[in-house]
Amino acid sequence: MPLHIIRQDITKVPCDVIVNTTNRHVSCDYGVAGAILDAAGEELRKYLPSFIEVGEVYVTPAFNLPSKAIIHVVGPVWRGGGYLEKELLAVSYNNVLEKAVELDASSVAIPLIAAGSRGFPKEYVLSIAVDTIAAFLEDNELDVYLVVYDKNSYSIGKELFGDITDYIRDNFAGEEDEYAQRREYNYAASIDLSSPQNAPQNRLQYRRLADEKEAVRWCCARKPIAANVSQLKRAEDVGEPTDKSTYITGIEEILAKADDGFTDTLLKLIDARGMSDIECYKNANVSRQTWHKIISDKGYRPSKTTVIAFAISLKLSLAETVHLLETVGYAFSKSSKFDLIISYLISRKEYNVFKINDILFYFDQELLGV
Repeated sequence: MPLHIIRQDITKVPCDVIVNTTNRHVSCDYGVAGAILDAAGEELRKYLPSFIEVGEVYVTPAFNLPSKAIIHVVGPVWRGGGYLEKELLAVSYNNVLEKAVELDASSVAIPLIAAGSRGFPKEYVLSIAVDTIAAFLEDNELDVYLVVYDKNSYSIGKELFGDITDYIRDNFAGEEDEYAQRREYNYAASIDLSSPQNAPQNRLQYRRLADEKEAVRWCCARKPIAANVSQLKRAEDVGEPTDKSTYITGIEEILAKADDGFTDTLLKLIDARGMSDIECYKNANVSRQTWHKIISDKGYRPSKTTVIAFAISLKLSLAETVHLLETVGYAFSKSSKFDLIISYLISRKEYNVFKINDILFYFDQELLGV
């Protein structure tokens, strides 16, 4: 099962198990713990223990929450990094996940443990969570929702952020093009094409007509111009062919030379890389259900994010990724921040789908695989 990173109120995530990050005295008076107590109801207090050690987990009923149970966990306090804080945080996540599996849960919602009052540096919070969860999912089937309250609780690193924003700024064509299209559309909408003096006189003026339908309507209203009389006579004599067999034969010849579709191409790449199917779709953060759809139906059209996730799993180059996208009819565009971020990361040979999803989430883009 994949890892989802979402920005949502954790008390409203419909999962089998919800995780509460609290302090050792399980006070539940503020932050995530306070929100969970408010949503679950005061009855929850009667079931809370008086003390939990760092990394230890404790299970209670979920009461009014849309879950079957709550796993309470205490994350470590940051004391400078010399007291195994990172390792203890990873242990906290791992214990939560193991307990969720023990409870026979199929899904679990986890907040960023130790991200608030425990004082963990922002540059470590998300990466430790993602790395630990990803490692756990290599050998376990569990749908994990990592719930982030806001961007202020984590960081992707100033250097990486700067590199990506510079790359987007240098290559992004979206906002400028959108503005130009709006301006040209307003120009086209303001003129009366039925008036002879407003009819476009040359190719440059045609380009200024952003509303393509109006340009086509104007063209169709004019009589076709033939280069000479004999050319016009040939056009009239040919007419529309009544025998479609010529078309069918031509199309069949084209289709016979068509490249492999997505499924065949993907399976060949997996074999060429010496990977197992399970290894490939897990590294892509793709669910087993989606994988079965792909291999059982050659006509299945996966989403663009799924295709790119497999490209990342297979460590394809940018050109190879473009080809894989083309098998499903997708392409990269300089008008898409998502496409630019992916292009930049692949060119940097970043093939960890979970780290890529950290970055995409930070830039408010759709995540890979899920």
